[in-house]
Amino acid sequence: MPHKIVIGVATYNRNESLANLLTHARNLITPDGCVINVVIADNNPDKKAFKIYSEYKENPGFELLYVHEPMPNIAAVRNSVLQKAVELKADYVAFIDDDEYPEPEWISELYRTMIEYKADGATSSPIQIVDGKKVQWSKHVALRKNGSVRKICITNSVLFKIDVVTKSNIWFDTDFGLMTGEDVNFFSRATASGYKFVWCNKVLLYETLTSDRLTLEWQIDRAINNGYLKIFNHKKSGKNTTIKYYKTLFDLNIFSMATILSFCLSKRVQRKCLMKLMDCFGKIKCIFSNKSYTHYKRTS
Repeated sequence: MPHKIVIGVATYNRNESLANLLTHARNLITPDGCVINVVIADNNPDKKAFKIYSEYKENPGFELLYVHEPMPNIAAVRNSVLQKAVELKADYVAFIDDDEYPEPEWISELYRTMIEYKADGATSSPIQIVDGKKVQWSKHVALRKNGSVRKICITNSVLFKIDVVTKSNIWFDTDFGLMTGEDVNFFSRATASGYKFVWCNKVLLYETLTSDRLTLEWQIDRAINNGYLKIFNHKKSGKNTTIKYYKTLFDLNIFSMATILSFCLSKRVQRKCLMKLMDCFGKIKCIFSNKSYTHYKRTS
């Protein structure tokens, strides 16, 4: 029997980009000896992505499926994909974001890399597109070697064995709610359980940044979320936050001064210092809270 790959697309109010993704997905090259199912996991309470599912369900490349997860929680949405993959008796699960679109070789290259390096999964990063222009990978990403081991992966481009779920009972942690980082947490736990993930250095897919993600307001919120997430993960591991608290206070003073002084320098330096300061605010916020941060703002 052929191996089954389930590709999960978590989506919320992005029907236009979802349609673009599915249009490109029709050209995906299926790895030898495999079949592909694509699962749309809709997190809108009104099931708005069902319209796109209905328009694209008839296609020659793969079987398209739809699941609805009403709980406003990114981890719960991803778990609905995993649950569907288990029901379908999949061998592998892949994730791609709803604001991305793949090259035809995307899934086959991830699969080939995983097999070649005898790994349990493979991951890559998208090329970002801003105002119609491609933004090249940062230097630290571009220098990664093909097949190099990754301790963490991100769900914007990843393929892994379903064994992570079925044999080790590792699922996305719903405590992450509407923060980011549920994927980093998931793959960190999988790595700690002995699973091996490797890097695929091919340019396999593209991410189109929406206008809201280019604003200073969004970037500040992201920086606060990232700081919050660092302490949140620290707490979840059962570690004491006292040392983190005093270090954060020290950093807060340093970056407050740096931000003020940066106004004599370039806008790039100003932005960098401000983001460091917001990261500190996020850490302080989490030290005094047990709730998850809401980075994914929801509108109807």
